Amino acid sequence: MWEITKQFEVWDETAVVRVGEIYLDAMKNGDFSKDTWKLNKEHPPFAKYIYGASRIISLNVPYFTNNLDQEYPIGRRYTLQKILSVLIGTISVLLVFLLSKKFFSFEIAVLSSLILSFTPYFIAHSRVPTQENMVSMFTLLSVYIFFIALDSNLLKNKKFIISAIILGMAIATKYNAFFYLILFGLLALITYGENFIKSKKLIFQNYIIFIPFISLLTFYILWPWLWPDPVGRFLDSASR
Repeated sequence: MWEITKQFEVWDETAVVRVGEIYLDAMKNGDFSKDTWKLNKEHPPFAKYIYGASRIISLNVPYFTNNLDQEYPIGRRYTLQKILSVLIGTISVLLVFLLSKKFFSFEIAVLSSLILSFTPYFIAHSRVPTQENMVSMFTLLSVYIFFIALDSNLLKNKKFIISAIILGMAIATKYNAFFYLILFGLLALITYGENFIKSKKLIFQNYIIFIPFISLLTFYILWPWLWPDPVGRFLDSASR
């Protein structure tokens, strides 16, 4: 948070925050047209929703408009969004701590979180409203909840569903979260592979198998751009 009001500007801020405002305004007006939702279609929308909503709040709070945002030109005053980015980055550090403590020790957890906290790339992205630190937070949270569910040894633990929904939010933030579907599949095989071999019925009698479907459904629901033609428009977006 140190000198957050003097943080440098980046091109992606407007692409994320302003486009988020436009998306939310379109939702409010029931506008789900192709022309509206193709704006910045190369990136999924979830981070834009969150930062766009916070922008609407900051525009209606005099403290931000009259005090904190004075360092920036009108139209690019994103101090609240920068603060939100810091908070998201802080949650990511906490999740790294919890995951490291779970698998190693308290000392390793402290060291891991400190290394992340002082990584220049992480610091930079945790001070501006972009997708990078938000997708990190969602994927870390999804992984953490997934491991909690794995530890329960219950194939129908509802936390698998929660993890899947959060992973869907991560995918709806940035495409690289797709790769976590592979991670979850491998972890499930490592943990329950022998059980699946002994009883083929268990392959279908668990909540883990629903993770890719729930994640992709969440991704689809969160992005109106995909609704009329999911495959075609996804390929159009991913090819940019």
